This record gives sequence, structure tokens and C-alpha cells, in this order.
Amino acid sequence: HYGRGFFVCKRKKVSVVSTMAAASASVPHWHIHDDHLHETVSHFEAPLSEEGWEVLVDAGSDYKVWRKPAEGGLYHYRSYGIFKDIPAHVLYAVNNDLEFRKQWDEYVLKLNVVEKHETTECVYWAVKFPWPLWSRDYVYSRRSAILSRPSGDIYVSVAKACSHPAHPEYPKEYVRVDKYHATTMFRQIDGGTEALLMYFDDMKGSIPI
Repeated sequence: HYGRGFFVCKRKKVSVVSTMAAASASVPHWHIHDDHLHETVSHFEAPLSEEGWEVLVDAGSDYKVWRKPAEGGLYHYRSYGIFKDIPAHVLYAVNNDLEFRKQWDEYVLKLNVVEKHETTECVYWAVKFPWPLWSRDYVYSRRSAILSRPSGDIYVSVAKACSHPAHPEYPKEYVRVDKYHATTMFRQIDGGTEALLMYFDDMKGSIPI
């Protein structure tokens, strides 16, 4: 025979499982989790690997740009540089300020936060492309944080393509970019700020040269 204690424990176990399931269901698919953020920062903590990367620009220790082949004839891009006169926290703030971007970026058609879940935002971004190309639009999630490390604070921002019912595709206006990810990281050092950018997108077309 089962005692009363069994049913109490059973009830508590079911309650905990139900709570965990409900919490999981309430997290949107576009949420960026802590482990993704920490894995991204690991790229900045170790020496940058050259394996598989082709150097496009080499200005010594101040600035360098690489690319690596991706599927479909596309490329992943990576750049590293040092800003000698701009603090890390200023670069981080400007990089994350969507309203300010609307002022200085003449190619922005629309840019706004669609929804926010805890520390992750879902953003809609429409970009004007030069004739004869169609303009592009993006729906992406982004998360920013300042992570303390022995080498100093790392200011990191991660963005990646997602979907959201508030912004379905608008084929009569834009070409939807559904393969996109970008990471920026800044760290204060003696003599300036280190900056690392990693970027990829598939614009579904090429710019004629």
C-alpha cells in the first residue's frame, strides 16, 4: 500500500515538472541563452585562429579583416581593430542605440524593437539597397551584456536571424534575409579599445560591380 507521503511527493514532483514545462513553453524561440553568450565571448579570450581564414586587409596590429568560405559561395567575415581614442563603453552604447542609428545610417528604412523577453530583444530592420536591387529586411534577436573576465570586462552584443508573427515576409516590398548573424565585442586595453566583429548574412543576391 502507498502511504500519504508517497502521494505528497508524487504531487510535488508533478507540480515541479509542470512548472518547468510551462516556463520552457513561455520562452520564445528567438531568446538568446546565457551559454550562447559565453561561448561567443570565448572567441575573444583566446588568440584568433587563422585556420581557414583568408586575410583581406592587413594594417598590422591596428586593423585586420578576414573571410572564410560558407555554403553557396558566401563568406563569413571577421575584423579586428583597435580604437585608440574611444572608450569601450562608448562603442558599446553607440552600437546598441537603435534610435541613434536612424540618425546616422541613411540606409535605414525601418528599425524598431518588436518584442522583448528578459534580456533578449526581437528587432525588425528594413534596409534601403541601391538600384537596381530590391531593399532587404531582417527580423532578428539580439542580446547585449557586459561580462567580467580576468583580462577585463568584455562588452558583447549578439544578433541572429529569427521570425516573429508581427512581421511576416513582405515580398512586394522587401527581400527577407533569413540567414544572418553578427557579433561585436569590445574590451578596454592600455592605449585604446580592442574591437572584434564577426558577421554573416545571405542577401539572396549580389551587388553588380
